[in-house]
Amino acid sequence: MKVCVATTAFPRWQGDAQAVFVWEAVKALARQGIDMRVVAMHSPGAATYEAMEGIPIHRPRYAWPESMEALRKGGAGGLPATFEQYPATRLLVPPFLVAHALAIGRHAKGCDLVHAHWTISGSLAVLARMMHKAPSP
Repeated sequence: MKVCVATTAFPRWQGDAQAVFVWEAVKALARQGIDMRVVAMHSPGAATYEAMEGIPIHRPRYAWPESMEALRKGGAGGLPATFEQYPATRLLVPPFLVAHALAIGRHAKGCDLVHAHWTISGSLAVLARMMHKAPSP
């Protein structure tokens, strides 16, 4: 079985504590023999692609220069905290939605399931279904 996890909250690099529960779930499923891949939000300093413990992690860019990618600036409070603290970051939402949807569509191709965390990733997984054709709960 192949599963693509789509999420806006995921560790930015190995050892990062942000949204570690998503990473732990991905690793637990991989230990069960499930072929996992992840599409997550990019943050400054994070790799756009890396394999963490053999699991491919894709973080598409959504703003240039990289320092403009500020949607995770609010930290543990997620997007609501970012929007409250930094109202101008709302301007980054449209390019992020496009980049995230295209990445989900591309990386979920051939998967049996798209497992989406949070409303934004879930909605985009459904919208990108025409590209990947996998069920998105």
